[in-house]
Amino acid sequence: MRRAQLTLFAVTVLARLCGPTYAQSGQNALIDLGPGTRAYGINASGQVTGCVSIAAGGMHAFLYAAGTLTDLGTLGGTSSCGLAINTSGQITGYADTPADRHAFLYANGMMTDLSAVSGMPTTSGLAINAAGDVVGAAPQFGGTTVAILYSQGVVTNLFPLNENYVGSVATVINDSEVVAGYTSGPCGILCPTYQPFTIENGVTTYLPLPPGFDGDVFDPLIAGINNAGQMVAWGEDPDGFYHGSVYANGTPVDLGNNTTAYAINSSGEVVGNSNVARLGLGNPDVGVFVYNAGVTTDLNLPGVNPTGINDAGWIVANHVVRALMAPTGGADFASSFATMGSQSSGGRPSLDPRLMISMSAMTCR
Repeated sequence: MRRAQLTLFAVTVLARLCGPTYAQSGQNALIDLGPGTRAYGINASGQVTGCVSIAAGGMHAFLYAAGTLTDLGTLGGTSSCGLAINTSGQITGYADTPADRHAFLYANGMMTDLSAVSGMPTTSGLAINAAGDVVGAAPQFGGTTVAILYSQGVVTNLFPLNENYVGSVATVINDSEVVAGYTSGPCGILCPTYQPFTIENGVTTYLPLPPGFDGDVFDPLIAGINNAGQMVAWGEDPDGFYHGSVYANGTPVDLGNNTTAYAINSSGEVVGNSNVARLGLGNPDVGVFVYNAGVTTDLNLPGVNPTGINDAGWIVANHVVRALMAPTGGADFASSFATMGSQSSGGRPSLDPRLMISMSAMTCR
């Protein structure tokens, strides 16, 4: 049951957290990116990437900016998805070709196949830094993957290719070129087993496992990094409790039972889920929290899976239901939308996201 993800359908939301406290009434604004969207990355300017269902079937990567959602297309295949975006609006993710799936870099209105430009196999780009360097994974023997770094037209394998079902994935990179991810070992009692790592100045360091309720968390996945080198991860302990963790100077701090941690910004604000079901069985009432400097604040957004937080305090998240609880004052989320926009035929209010941005600009820092 490890690495279980919430089944996402319907709408994606941007939530801005501002003011003295995150829970302060009247201080949160939401932007609905529309049905069929899933968002996975947000930059400091509030540009968002992810993927959206299309009428012909499949999903297409998108760029959302200033109220407009732009379809980025594919590499000639059925589907694509944007997984990360940098400060310049460059995007990486995966896209189908007519034959298989490759990592891509989207810049200046063009999607570039990283396998084609480098002559090396790739599967997906998972993170991108300000310089446009991409980390992710490429296929190797036995159905496993090898961690890769793409920089200036060259793809480099960060670990030797391995025939013994030992793989690796690079999940994050910061502007100082610090790369982190995990290696996957052969099957034991658990299958597979993961070990988190960092690579800095060519030196690979394996990180200690985070503490859990009953023994160390196994299979922690590094999910985010900031330019100070702080990282967030999540995994499961031997009793089946999920734990989010924050790594600072290589040392993990546990965020507690039934939590995950998905992203961290330059201020050290961490966003993740609370009330995560034991053994990853799924929970429609999963919550969202922000953790910073030892303080955890619940955002009162049940049924939401956060995926990113930027330096301005905007959170990008995916809904598992169409009607959510209010971001302000405890009012009903759907009712709040209904008072501001017209109801669509599906019962979900139809809003102009630019209106929401304008409102948030008046109330937020």
